[in-house]
Amino acid sequence: MNDRVTVAVDEGVADVRLVRAEKMNALDDAMFDALIEAGTRVKNDRGVRAVVISGEGRAFCAGLDTGMRRVSAFFQCSYEIRRAQYRLRISRC
Repeated sequence: MNDRVTVAVDEGVADVRLVRAEKMNALDDAMFDALIEAGTRVKNDRGVRAVVISGEGRAFCAGLDTGMRRVSAFFQCSYEIRRAQYRLRISRC
């Protein structure tokens, strides 16, 4: 994984945690990449039965990091995440 997201699996429950408390877990390019990687890992772990997504610090997620230079990347990543979620739902049914 990387420094933006951690994944821990215990008794079939995956804890996917956003780790950027100093920025209230705001989404940037690295966070999007880490979330996609975490989703792939969880999807491929046949022992996972549930996923809990949480954030370090006082906020789950502040949304898009307004300091990002490529804001349009957010919309592309958002689309990719929704597509990945759809594929995950279909493959788990």
